[in-house]
Amino acid sequence: MIGGGAWSDRAGRRVAMLVPSVALLVWAPVFFWLVGAEAAWITELFPTRYRYAGSSLVFQGSSIVAGAPAPFIAVWLVDRFGAGAVIGYLVATMLVTAVALAFGRETRGTDLDAVR
Repeated sequence: MIGGGAWSDRAGRRVAMLVPSVALLVWAPVFFWLVGAEAAWITELFPTRYRYAGSSLVFQGSSIVAGAPAPFIAVWLVDRFGAGAVIGYLVATMLVTAVALAFGRETRGTDLDAVR
């Protein structure tokens, strides 16, 4: 927020609001396109018999374990270390995601009936 405020002091409020808005217009479709790949990948990790329950547990469980405490963690980080710490938190969560993806198995082209 401090960086955005300083930027708006130099570039103007209108520009500081317009640039992120246009960036979000570009990013939002890409983000939702990637969500489809995530849904397919997680679903294909489970055998056919458990696919629905397994993917549901992963989606809902991750929301509870990682999503629910995230606002509280962010507030604590800002209070304790400043707003920049939230960026560090986001980077750390993306590193966890990257490691999980790097060690996860590829499911493209896999016979889903053969998944055990």
